[in-house]
Amino acid sequence: MHIVKASHLVPVAPVPIGRLEINHDPYASKIMVLNRKSGELVFATKPSGANTTHLLPLTYTTSAQLLVLMLDNTQVYNAAALDHVQAEIVDLYTLSAQSNT
Repeated sequence: MHIVKASHLVPVAPVPIGRLEINHDPYASKIMVLNRKSGELVFATKPSGANTTHLLPLTYTTSAQLLVLMLDNTQVYNAAALDHVQAEIVDLYTLSAQSNT
């Protein structure tokens, strides 16, 4: 019997997926990403460092339909919002950006 690990399987064609990379204030206590059309919470996270990366479905790569909120739980800074945000298309295997050519 042969044992095959997933790391040995190399896809023949790129597998596209959406990636949202947020460069935020290091004082941000919470990041919330909402679907601006439905108001649905797409994801929320407590950031560590100055960058947050999250993989998303391809539907968020075709139009700018995300709203990013950065919150500060210390009540020192105001909330910051980024409207009309769009995820970029990357290859799921390599996480490198896809070219549109």
